[in-house]
Amino acid sequence: MKVSVLMPVRNASGTLGEALRCVLGQTLAPAEVVLVLNGEDVATGRAAAEACAADASVRVVRAPGVNLAGALNIGLRACVHGLVARMDADDWCDPRRLEVQAGVMTREGSLAVLGCGWEQWFAGEVRAVVRPPGDPAALRLRLLEENCLAHGSVMMRRSAVLGAGGYDERLDRAQDYGLWLRLSRDGRVGAVGEVLYRYRLRSWGGSYSGDETQARCAAGALVREWAGLPRADADGLARLEDLASSLLGAGGETALAGFVSEAGSSPSVESLAAWWWARSWALRRGGVGMWGFGRAPAGDGSQAASRGTAGSAGVVAAGGSA
Repeated sequence: MKVSVLMPVRNASGTLGEALRCVLGQTLAPAEVVLVLNGEDVATGRAAAEACAADASVRVVRAPGVNLAGALNIGLRACVHGLVARMDADDWCDPRRLEVQAGVMTREGSLAVLGCGWEQWFAGEVRAVVRPPGDPAALRLRLLEENCLAHGSVMMRRSAVLGAGGYDERLDRAQDYGLWLRLSRDGRVGAVGEVLYRYRLRSWGGSYSGDETQARCAAGALVREWAGLPRADADGLARLEDLASSLLGAGGETALAGFVSEAGSSPSVESLAAWWWARSWALRRGGVGMWGFGRAPAGDGSQAASRGTAGSAGVVAAGGSA
C-alpha cells in the first residue's frame, strides 16, 4: 500500500518539523509528503526547503493567490498515489495512523473518505476526545448535525474525491465539511473509532477554527444539505404523530433514532427535527446543554462535552469514555 500525505502549510515554521516527524515516522511510511505552500512567509518557506533537503520523499507544491480549498485541490492533483492522508502542519498523529487507515480503505473499496477518533488539544493538554460513528449511515446522520471529523485526520481516495469535484473553491472555510456532506449522501464517508489524531485548538470554546467566516461557511454548507433532504410523506408524518406522545419520555429519543435510521442517508427533514428535539430534552434532563455540551468548570473557559446517544459519535471530556 502506497500513501501520499497532503499537508497545506502556512505560517507554520514553528510546528512543521514536529508534524513531519509524525508522518515520516509512521509504521507504514508514506511514499511521499506533499507540502502545499499557500501564501508562505519566509520562515515557513525556509523550513519547508530544509525538510525537502533532509528527506527525498518530501516535496513542495506552491499555490499562491488561491484560498485553502484551491490549494488543497492543487495538492490533491499533485499527489501520485491513490490513497491520500491529510495532515495539518501544527497537529500530531499516532505512529500507526497510516497503517490502520490504509488497511481499512483497502478492504472497503466503496469509501472515499475515512476519518478516525481524535483529541482536542489545548494549552498543553487533551481537553476532549471525539469518536465519530464508524458506520457510514450513522456518520451521515451525525454530519447532518455538525462536522465531527477533524480535517487533518482523514484519509481520502484521490480518484473518488477528484471525481466528485474536489473541494468547493467557492468556500473560503469549511470546505472539508462541504465535501464530507456531498460524499456521505451515498455512504462513502466512514471512520475508525480508534483515536489516532490530535487536533491543536487555537482557542477554546468556539468552533474549531473559531471565527465568523468559519461559522458562516459551515452553516451555509449545512443549510444547503438540509434543503436537499426529502420531506416526509403522509405515512411518515402519521408515524411521527404516533411517536409524538413518547417524545418527552425516556424512550422518545431511542424510538425516533430507530425511525430516522430506517431512511439511511436520506432521512426526512421532519424526522430529523423531531429526533433532535427529543434528544435536546433528554440532554437537558441529564444536566447538559442543548447540543450535549456541559457547563464549563468554574474559572475555566473550557466546555466538557458528553454524548450518550446510541449511534452518535462520542464526545467526552478527557479521561472519560464514549
